[in-house]
Amino acid sequence: MPDRILGLDKTQAFIASKSCTAIIVGYGLALLFDWNASYVATTIIVLQTASLGTTITKASLRMAGTISGAVVGLAVVALCAHDRVQFTAAMAFIAGFCVWAMQSSRYQYAWMLVVVTSAIVAWPSAQNPLNAFQASVDRVTAVTLGVVLSGLASAVFWPVTAASQFEQTMRQLFEGCRELITAVRRGLLEQTMNEAAIRGTQAKLISLSTSLDATLTAARTDSTRFRQHVGNYERLIDELQELSLEAAAIGDAGMQLARAPDAPAISRPSALAQALQSIDNASIALFKQLPNPRNGTFNPDTGQSTAEQEAIAEVQQADSTSLLAERIRAFGDVSVRVRQSVAVVEIPRGEAVAKIP
Repeated sequence: MPDRILGLDKTQAFIASKSCTAIIVGYGLALLFDWNASYVATTIIVLQTASLGTTITKASLRMAGTISGAVVGLAVVALCAHDRVQFTAAMAFIAGFCVWAMQSSRYQYAWMLVVVTSAIVAWPSAQNPLNAFQASVDRVTAVTLGVVLSGLASAVFWPVTAASQFEQTMRQLFEGCRELITAVRRGLLEQTMNEAAIRGTQAKLISLSTSLDATLTAARTDSTRFRQHVGNYERLIDELQELSLEAAAIGDAGMQLARAPDAPAISRPSALAQALQSIDNASIALFKQLPNPRNGTFNPDTGQSTAEQEAIAEVQQADSTSLLAERIRAFGDVSVRVRQSVAVVEIPRGEAVAKIP
């Protein structure tokens, strides 16, 4: 209730509360042990992400980059601090190499921390090399404390996993498909197409489908089942993205039909209304299937009734509605493939292919 009154998102409020608590604890410990409190707080802030899997991945990259950067900074001070030209050239080379590596590496964040930490350790110690070791220790210990506190805040107090976010995104995608189809059907029936709402739903679908890849990457870290079946889920994502594109195409075809000067009058018993209802039912079936097992034990009913097939065929024969009918048929075909893939996504790939009817 408070989140509705204040307009706050519960998950965002939890993450903000956890971050504040971790920063307070981190500051207290850093002051107690005479460490750099700003390093601790910065680490906690940058590691508080929307899911546990993303936090763990980012934390591991931050630790790897920090330790590597500290070692590199110490090496440069030890070898080149006596000569300004060599020191400057070495630091410039390290910065250039790390920036080059960031362009093509999957671990861009780690490479960024290498160059940042090496600079933090080496540049202030150029005039007094004896401070380099203490600077590297301060940096590594403070970042380690921040990583530990951030990890505890993400994993212990109200953990939000990327696996649950992946499931939520799929639900939202299926709901968006139904919302768009319903808007097209209502617009054709009432002859008042809400194009702004349809375009907004199209943008939402594309955004949801493109976010699935990053969410799956994080879910591999905090969920065993996603880690075991990541290949199957990657193929499912391809089909979900195709489904969202087909739903968006239905919106475009529906708006084009509504704008046509010879647009046919649509009634509820008409073939076009029945065809749209058939894919609306498919969207509902997709949503209802999500709680069912995905190990091949659940067999979804993916067939269309004879009446639905006849309605789509009749709509295709009319010139004015043929484009929309083509998109309806394509959406129906993709939705069947998605339901079949969801039913077997959590069994080995070879068995999954064998179980698809």
